[in-house]
Amino acid sequence: GNDVVQGHAEHVRAQLVLTLIDPHVLAPNVYKQLPWCAWAPIDRPVAAPTAEALRAARWIWAPSHFGVEMLRAADIAAEYVPHAVSPNFFAALPTAARVRLSAATGCDLAGKFVVVMVAANRENPPRKGFAEAFAAFKTFSSTHHEAVLYVHAESRGATGGVDLQALAREHGIA
Repeated sequence: GNDVVQGHAEHVRAQLVLTLIDPHVLAPNVYKQLPWCAWAPIDRPVAAPTAEALRAARWIWAPSHFGVEMLRAADIAAEYVPHAVSPNFFAALPTAARVRLSAATGCDLAGKFVVVMVAANRENPPRKGFAEAFAAFKTFSSTHHEAVLYVHAESRGATGGVDLQALAREHGIA
C-alpha cells in the first residue's frame, strides 16, 4: 500500500517497483520517488485521478491495446505488455496440493479445471463484468464439466456491489 511501499523498496534496494492495480488508488507523491513501472489495467477513458497517478511513473505498461489507446489519447506514453502465463513456471497443482486445497476450501478440486476471477465488488452496476464472466463460465463449463469457478470477491454486495451468489444462481452456476 501507499503507506509501506517506499520502506519495502528501500529495504530490498528495489531497482523496480511494479504494480498491477488501478492507478488512481496509488499516491503519486509516494510513487514518484520510486523506480515505478505501472502495469495499468485501463478499461475506460483515462480519468483525472488515474492520469495524475500515472504521471508519477517512470514506465507505463497497459495489458490491452485499448488501454494503450486510452492512455495515448490522454497524452500518456504507454507500452503494450499483455498478461501471460508461462507453463514453464506455472503448471497445474500436483495431486497432493489439490487435496490440501480441497480440504481448505471445502471444494473437491481433484481433476478440476479451476477458473479464477479476482475483482473488487464495490459498484452496482459493476464495472468488473461479473455477469459477463459468469455467462462465459457457464458456456465454458457446459462442455467442460470438470471446470469450477472461484471468484475472490465480497460475495453479497455488502459494500455497494452485486449479490454474486444470486448472480451465480441466475446463470445456473453452483
